[in-house]
Amino acid sequence: MACNKRKPMVMSLFVCPECGLEMPLPRIHGSQREKGHIKDLYCPICKDTMKFREYGYKESYKNLDGEIIEE
Repeated sequence: MACNKRKPMVMSLFVCPECGLEMPLPRIHGSQREKGHIKDLYCPICKDTMKFREYGYKESYKNLDGEIIEE
């Protein structure tokens, strides 16, 4: 019988620089990237691989207009 130990996850938010699409992706709690990390992801709206900027857990907030405010 296998022992299933799950690691705690946190959500990171990736934002497309062209259209502003937001994609939440889980990361293992101890494996977060540095602030301002750039990741190449496919954007289904732009139909191309774009350089998404990563906003980690508690690194950014949104104002009432939905714009991202960095800490």
